[in-house]
Amino acid sequence: MALAAEGFPDGVAPCPVNIPLVRQRISFLEIPIEIRIQIYSVLLKSPAPFELWDKTEIANDYYSPAWEQIRKYASALPTLLRLNKSINAEAAQVFYGANEFRISRHDAWLFLNSFLSTVGENARFLRKLTVHVPFMQFRRPCDFDISTVCRVIEMRRLHLNIGKPGKVPRWSGVPRSTVEIMNAAAFREACQRLSSFAGLRTLQLVLPTSYQVSGRQFTCDEDCDSELESHIKTSHEDWFFWAHLEKLQEAISGLEMSLVMLHEVSGSRCLRTEWSYPSADKNPHLWVLQNAKRRGYDIRYAVWEYQRWSGEHCKYNVVSRNVVQPYFPEWEFPI
Repeated sequence: MALAAEGFPDGVAPCPVNIPLVRQRISFLEIPIEIRIQIYSVLLKSPAPFELWDKTEIANDYYSPAWEQIRKYASALPTLLRLNKSINAEAAQVFYGANEFRISRHDAWLFLNSFLSTVGENARFLRKLTVHVPFMQFRRPCDFDISTVCRVIEMRRLHLNIGKPGKVPRWSGVPRSTVEIMNAAAFREACQRLSSFAGLRTLQLVLPTSYQVSGRQFTCDEDCDSELESHIKTSHEDWFFWAHLEKLQEAISGLEMSLVMLHEVSGSRCLRTEWSYPSADKNPHLWVLQNAKRRGYDIRYAVWEYQRWSGEHCKYNVVSRNVVQPYFPEWEFPI
């Protein structure tokens, strides 16, 4: 026998009462930080490095197809950064810290110094940079074209911190192009600025096989092994760059420095056959590699599959191995 509901006659059941559910809402910042970081990573972490200024001919204009990679993330980043200061700081840290930024052209340090000025305090989140070697070329490069000069003028007009030519040595009065001197000055200033970024963990210096470094053999014999500091400072053109890189490495604990030989190939052959060296003794960059090795740099290599007029920017994967010549794999960089 069913019991009567309290206060109701026998056989009469109370009407069900619909109690509205109160939906609890939490703000994004109330989500655990670990989950927020995962969300930022999905939105802002690129599977490929960001090439900011690549070394192809099509990069001579103000627009570079390499920027298409970073454009994919350009819409999400400002939206997140404008929500509030807390989300701004968290998202910026993921974007600049989780991605690799590359500047592969010969005037890379001009661009890098400008980039550091543009991103402001977010530069302290950078963890991995890949930049063209700062060294001078033995021969004046033919690709210092008018558009390069225009970029330098534009940087000056915008008052971006690219350094002053007077801050670099004169190298015994050896004539140099204005862009080369300004790039060296920008290198000096960029090293000083990077030295304050304690989070920087990897700095890769890219040395293309077509880039002939001007250094000790410019004023000395190629077999010069003098370690006298006064001689090196006056006669070895590369000393200025090694010295500032060494200061940078000393300033940041745990910073890994490496030199990457970038082999340029086109189809089934080397892009420039004169830079194809079948053995170590015919490698014109060997003295640079050995110098880097003595300073504790990791020696790596990469291959750029160059397709002229393809519209593709300079893409390459860095391999952590002793330097090899892609078409003469029987020799490796001597340890």
